[in-house]
Amino acid sequence: MLNIIYEDAQYEAINKPNGLLVHRTRIAEERKELALQMLRDQLGYKVHAVQRLVRSTFGVLLFAKSSQATAPLVQASAKREPDKIYLAIARGFAP
Repeated sequence: MLNIIYEDAQYEAINKPNGLLVHRTRIAEERKELALQMLRDQLGYKVHAVQRLVRSTFGVLLFAKSSQATAPLVQASAKREPDKIYLAIARGFAP
């Protein structure tokens, strides 16, 4: 079961654990656990992924409850309008 951390009339946000794919890809077709399908099954209705996080990354993943709710966020992302913050933990030394 996915941990839903935010929900309103148009969106759902989950805490995606590392190792979980957002949706099926050519490089990992055999994977059965996909965040998109898991959330659809958990909620009982279709949701649309608004953005992706790579499999090895954990963090907040946003889904829209309709294609109409997806469009403005996808357009804003294409224009690089949203502010994004990435935090990383590194081990070792940088040059």
